Amino acid sequence: MSQLFPNSSTNCSQEPSSAVARRMTLYILMVGFSPSYEQRVATARLLHRFNFGPTPGQYSNLLAHGLATTQSVVLEYGRTDPGIDSVTPLVLADLGYFPSGNNV
Repeated sequence: MSQLFPNSSTNCSQEPSSAVARRMTLYILMVGFSPSYEQRVATARLLHRFNFGPTPGQYSNLLAHGLATTQSVVLEYGRTDPGIDSVTPLVLADLGYFPSGNNV
């Protein structure tokens, strides 16, 4: 901690302000993007309600792109299934007449 914030310790030597600014800039770059709690919860809820959960890497990717993009990706209408075209309609055979309720 004293390496990142040299003025926080009393035993630290005084560094020029440019060195302190450089260290602070590096620290801020290491922290990176942090989505809000509400965004993480909303993204997780969308993925669990409308999918079978996130695929590997999908959750962090959607968090990085924001909630509006997540909603448009997860709630996309008209998504086609390539296997649905190969399914033929089911044909039921004629089983004959329907028996009356008096038959025992």
